[in-house]
Amino acid sequence: MHDAPCQKLRELIVEYGRSLCDDPRRCEALLKDYCGQHKREIFVLVSALKNRVAEDLIKTSASVPQPILFARLHKRLEEELAMTTDAAHWAVESWALALGVITQPLPMVKPAPASAPSPPPQAPKVAPTPLPHPEAPLIAGRYRDNGDGTVTDVQTGLQWMRFSLGQEWKNGTCVGDVKKYTWQEGLDTAKALNEQGGYVSYYDWQVPTKEELLTLVCCTSGQPKLWNDTEKPCQGDYERPTIYRPVFSNTPSWWYWSSSMYIEIPNFVWFIHFSHGVLRAADKANGNHIRLVRGGSHS
Repeated sequence: MHDAPCQKLRELIVEYGRSLCDDPRRCEALLKDYCGQHKREIFVLVSALKNRVAEDLIKTSASVPQPILFARLHKRLEEELAMTTDAAHWAVESWALALGVITQPLPMVKPAPASAPSPPPQAPKVAPTPLPHPEAPLIAGRYRDNGDGTVTDVQTGLQWMRFSLGQEWKNGTCVGDVKKYTWQEGLDTAKALNEQGGYVSYYDWQVPTKEELLTLVCCTSGQPKLWNDTEKPCQGDYERPTIYRPVFSNTPSWWYWSSSMYIEIPNFVWFIHFSHGVLRAADKANGNHIRLVRGGSHS
């Protein structure tokens, strides 16, 4: 991570005061004006600000021992925003320095993860999946059970595996442990599955795009929507994971990769956190889950 945005953040806090922490959009605009070439660092700083890191540093730094507070903030950024360890460390350190909570950089307690390899060639597009078994009743008004460990969403035409990679479909439910993959590993695993026989006689399974993955988000509170394609987290009193569990049983409340790159920052990819149903971007070297789909457009 480059030091220039951190230094500029300190200068902005001195010039505009801590009230800048109450306005993430203004903070982001100012950082882009002065050091816009450092897109990743600005993204990390503003994401941490939206996650209340600055607020917690201001309000609790005097009452909570610093090592405990910083560890808590590191963990929250890693778990809720899927930041890598080094990015979370840098974000907390940068805000703590800018706010005058500390005067020296923090010691690094964990090594940064290795960088991810470059993405593979895109798989060829395939024709949309026809809607199977029209006589079968719909589940939740949209999912048709194909009787083979997959369902077809009649609203989108997408055919989904009911289990995550690492699991298997057995006796009407998902069994086994869900595996974590880097983004590249997930793409390679989908490719290998297709080359080694596919699943239920199809050979075009893919990691879903972010738009396709969003169609799975279900907020049982109905806030902001039951089928929440708004990219915003579920609100109110809702069940976790934020997916329709009668169809997708034993789904972890964790991050699931999409195949869509986040173009603002190199090596960042869109994912959905199924604890909250929110769309986020993270370094593709992280370890997240995968659910495969077919029948959509993977460009």
